[in-house]
Amino acid sequence: MFTDQHKQIGLLPGVKVRLGRISFNGEQKGVDLKRGLDLVGVARNRAASVAYLV
Repeated sequence: MFTDQHKQIGLLPGVKVRLGRISFNGEQKGVDLKRGLDLVGVARNRAASVAYLV
């Protein structure tokens, strides 16, 4: 779930917030795939020359 802090960060220009989900055994799931798809879309559209992953 997005928190107020996530929403504030997402409002920054040029920033995209992606949250995964936590599986039943406490592992984070889905973030790698979302990040990869986002980067493919950015590359395909030539929307950025640099991407920072934090």
